[in-house]
Amino acid sequence: MFTQRNVVQKISVRENILVGKIFVSLALASLTGLLAGIRIPLPFTPVPLTGQVLGVLLCGLFQEGSFAALSQTFYLLFGLGGIPWFAGWSSLSLLAFFANPTSGYLVGFIPAAYLVGRLANQGKRLNFPGLLLTFFAGIVIIYLFGALHLSLVLKTDFRKTLFLAVYPFILFDFLKALLVASFANVFCRR
Repeated sequence: MFTQRNVVQKISVRENILVGKIFVSLALASLTGLLAGIRIPLPFTPVPLTGQVLGVLLCGLFQEGSFAALSQTFYLLFGLGGIPWFAGWSSLSLLAFFANPTSGYLVGFIPAAYLVGRLANQGKRLNFPGLLLTFFAGIVIIYLFGALHLSLVLKTDFRKTLFLAVYPFILFDFLKALLVASFANVFCRR
């Protein structure tokens, strides 16, 4: 039988869980910002190598879809609000954001984190190849948003866009996915 006290206790537990998930989202946004400090400029493209993708993959590993996306939304909004935690620990104003050729990647982090979080936390434990495929799917989303925005800002054709926005990063992002999948396989037993 439900009593008023039982209902209040259940609501309180749900609120505590929600607050905890929001706190973890903020912590993972901060982790992405910390990893953005890893920035290696490449002379042939305006897009640097960064540690941000590693943060997005970890975010999706540790949180289900909507909270993983919330984490990356926090990352984007707080960076636009002035926190210097984009690539190389920089920030962007909203106006500069639209003119920046790399901003599409930042937007792509949100649906990528959602997809990775959704697939990696669907109730059953993914095996190593399943985790790798999940992480690759997230990376493809990041590339899609990043390449599309870069091509619009720089007015590049399809081939040039792939050369500037995708090809130089495939090996490094594969290694990041491999690292996170290995970590999950060893430490995240469910």
